[in-house]
Amino acid sequence: MLFGDTVKTSALFQNTIFSFFLKRARTVKYCAVFAVYVLSAIGAWGTDYTWTGGGTDSNWTTENNWDISGYPRTGDTAIFTGNTEVTAVLDGDITISTIKTGTEGASKVTIDTNGYTLTTTNFTVNAGATGSYNTTTVITGNGTLTVSGTATVSSGAEMNVNAANFSGTVTNNRTITCGDGAVTFGETTNSGRITCSTTTTVFNGTVTVLTGGTITGSTGTAEFKSTVTNNGTITGDSGAIKFGGIVTNDGEISASSGEITFSGTYGSYTTATAKLTASSGNTYFSSNADFSYTTFTATGGTVLFNSTATTGQKLILANNTVSFNEITIQTSAGGFTAEGTETGNLSAKKLTLASTNAGAVFNVPVTAETIENTGGSFNITFNAATKVSDITNPVIFGTTGMLTLGNDTTDTLTFAGGITHTQGNTTLCGKIITNSAEVTLSDNTNI
Repeated sequence: MLFGDTVKTSALFQNTIFSFFLKRARTVKYCAVFAVYVLSAIGAWGTDYTWTGGGTDSNWTTENNWDISGYPRTGDTAIFTGNTEVTAVLDGDITISTIKTGTEGASKVTIDTNGYTLTTTNFTVNAGATGSYNTTTVITGNGTLTVSGTATVSSGAEMNVNAANFSGTVTNNRTITCGDGAVTFGETTNSGRITCSTTTTVFNGTVTVLTGGTITGSTGTAEFKSTVTNNGTITGDSGAIKFGGIVTNDGEISASSGEITFSGTYGSYTTATAKLTASSGNTYFSSNADFSYTTFTATGGTVLFNSTATTGQKLILANNTVSFNEITIQTSAGGFTAEGTETGNLSAKKLTLASTNAGAVFNVPVTAETIENTGGSFNITFNAATKVSDITNPVIFGTTGMLTLGNDTTDTLTFAGGITHTQGNTTLCGKIITNSAEVTLSDNTNI
């Protein structure tokens, strides 16, 4: 009996000891798991590294160049402060969370990519805590800066980049200057100055240029692939400006010798007069253009309307005169229509109706030095007052389609040098005036 009690007591003791160590083991396990969570959270938060430049070189991975042990990498933040110029050189590809420059007034920060890639989620260029320094941040070298999140340039600051990909949101309140490499922007809001690259600058996201903001091209191509709302100024030089989406212009868009292309619709929101100016370069419209509140001036080059949409293409002139150097209508599908009011006017040195199979209708007055149409099988209609001032050469319409001159008996169509249309039928409603020149129409003319 005693022996049996001893056995039971020993078993009870063993169970007690086992439970004790099991609880301790569980406690250690929970502590280990908690520690992992803590370390993971710390890793997720990252570490702030401030550049001191205390190393024997300017390399990014030299630990003595930073205020604490190590160097900024994945999840970390790199901060450049102070009132002296600093230079950091990449000695390998670097991916971090955030870059901040000028936080306490750095006068100039240069990051030399040195042929490598610097990738960050956010990039902020500040003007300095006291505002006494106009911070300049320069990204140089043969590598690339990639910003996947938000890039912000504060008022009083400046950012110069050679090759960069801002795939997230860009807010510029002062200056971004793009150098010789390709630069790509995402969604962009600009109240400052953006100077485009000498090669290619691409805006993939929506672009909003606020009042006072400017985007200036140089010798390269500035391409806007999405919607553009412009209340400031977009200017091209010898390079091309390409608009791929809808353009709402309440400010000014101009080009020098470079081309301007509108693949989406063009128009204005307000009754305030916007400006669209082309110099010696050509301007292309592949969709509708509403010039109701736009002063369009083309002192040189050719303006081409060349939509391929089956719904056709419209040029809207509400109450203003739109002046072209040369305008060519080459709408290949759906037809071209110029419409508006009697106070609207299409003015050109030369109006060319190119050889297409889509008709051209002018419901607004047309004033031109000359009109050219060498062929085609499409209809041409002038439903308002038309005046061609060239007195030495007749206007010869070569189309085999119908030529309609006027839609009211009060319409006056002046062809100072005369008019000829013998390849197709002609309908006349109104009167033709010439400077004693001949009027030669087909036998099937309907008057």
